[in-house]
Amino acid sequence: MARNHEPGSNRVLRTFRREHRLLVRALREWDRKLSAVSVAEVGEEAVVGILEGLEQLIEMSLRPHCARERKALVPVLRHHGLEGMARELAREDRALARECRQLRRALARIRRWSPQAACAVGIRVGERVIARLIEHIHREEADIFPRLEGR
Repeated sequence: MARNHEPGSNRVLRTFRREHRLLVRALREWDRKLSAVSVAEVGEEAVVGILEGLEQLIEMSLRPHCARERKALVPVLRHHGLEGMARELAREDRALARECRQLRRALARIRRWSPQAACAVGIRVGERVIARLIEHIHREEADIFPRLEGR
């Protein structure tokens, strides 16, 4: 079997890796911002601003990235008999979508509830979403990409 079944497949993986580096850098920056507000006494507006920025990063960068990965990688994984990895990628995408919905709900609660309680919940949700997103990227880098490069 040829090393790459599609022309440019290593190029596609390099592109996704470059996007991963940028996404992880941005996610870590948002995590630093959340950590700062979880330690300091800040107003509701600061927490809302950080969570809205995180949500915007997810909607504008991460979700389109995941859609491109799904479109490019799932057929290749299936072609190489890595159906389990294709299913795992789909499961992870669904889990990430759930986390993002929880982030949106946390933002809505901040606007409805008492700011202090809702902000604490929002910070926890934001930190959890960031951790989950970074973990997802690392899993792809460690498990999926090497398997495809070895084909």
